Amino acid sequence: MERLAALAPLAAFAAVVLGYVLYFLRGIAYSVFANILPLYGVAYGLSGLFGIVFWVSKLLFCLLSLAGVVASVQLYGRKEKQTTGMAVCLGANVLALIILLLRLSGRGNLFFTLLSIALAFFALDALSRVFLRGTGIESDIQPNEDFAAFKSFAENPREKTEQFAAEMKPKRTETTAVSREIPDPSKSVFDGSGLEYFVINLFGALLCMVTLGLAGPWVICYAVGWERRHSVYSGRRLVFNGTGMQLFGKWIIWFLLTIVTCGLYGFVMGLKLEQWILSHTAFADEVSDPNNSDVFPNSGFDGNMFEWIGYNLVTALVGTLTCGIAVPWVVCSFNKWYAPNARISGKRLRFDGSGAELFGQYIVVLLLSIVTCGLYAPWGFVKLRRWYVSHVRIADAV
Repeated sequence: MERLAALAPLAAFAAVVLGYVLYFLRGIAYSVFANILPLYGVAYGLSGLFGIVFWVSKLLFCLLSLAGVVASVQLYGRKEKQTTGMAVCLGANVLALIILLLRLSGRGNLFFTLLSIALAFFALDALSRVFLRGTGIESDIQPNEDFAAFKSFAENPREKTEQFAAEMKPKRTETTAVSREIPDPSKSVFDGSGLEYFVINLFGALLCMVTLGLAGPWVICYAVGWERRHSVYSGRRLVFNGTGMQLFGKWIIWFLLTIVTCGLYGFVMGLKLEQWILSHTAFADEVSDPNNSDVFPNSGFDGNMFEWIGYNLVTALVGTLTCGIAVPWVVCSFNKWYAPNARISGKRLRFDGSGAELFGQYIVVLLLSIVTCGLYAPWGFVKLRRWYVSHVRIADAV
């Protein structure tokens, strides 16, 4: 949460820089395709595309800044964090959000640009306190110390990165050990939060936009790893060891096949991805080396391709014909087929949820997502995920 609060003020400056870059690229594309070639259709198409990317990026930066404000408020609510440094951080996040909202409404000017640059300097100071100096975001602002920290990092970036990773590793290990303590071993629970999922989706969308989708495999692996870490089936926590580099080659092949087949391979792509994800999923208590990224031999998915495609088509068709009302029953039917076909560390799963139980929560999540223009969706996902996991058991568990 400290990292998010430290990074979020940078969103205002990043929005300015990205805006100028897109404006420059838009001008080049129009000049080349409209004046030199000329291909007016391509010129207008690229111009419109850059315009859409610009507006979507501003919205995403607004959401990032909003998340920074929420994180700052939660941090400042702790007694030990109520310092001048933390108060300034909260103010910087609020100011960044105001600037981005004004830019979103088209009211940006030179004054806001200068404020964005000032917020960028503060963000660098906060990042120095959190990442480089390790004094915490609530510590005093000391520009000289920050400059020395960045200078030291620039001289030995690899050494400093390894040192930071070594300092963070014991904390992660300790946190994991504590989180594995489940009050009732017979229970299945999901303990992730909506704010975490919101930030993951926000950063994932920004990364995919900046890299034109090439970062997709890494974003998927991070999101799946988060979801697995917070899932407990019959008292046993899951773990995921897949990496973006492992998925990247497969992802490119699947994407190209989807294009060649005019989208038809997209149905199979979902199954292939699920098979790959499950082959890298295991129960944490059976994994001796958490850094090993090899496939787990006793994990996988045995579902038939035609059944997978059939369920996807039925879900789309029934959802359309019933305006989404019958979706909970179709989803539960799919999960009852999916669970016995999933193998995790050699264990089969079973699902005992029903459409009638899911319907109430599904309607609430749907309505709140519509009312909030989609902002509630991450929290809705977590709510529905908790319901799903609570109805999943290991097949041979009591």
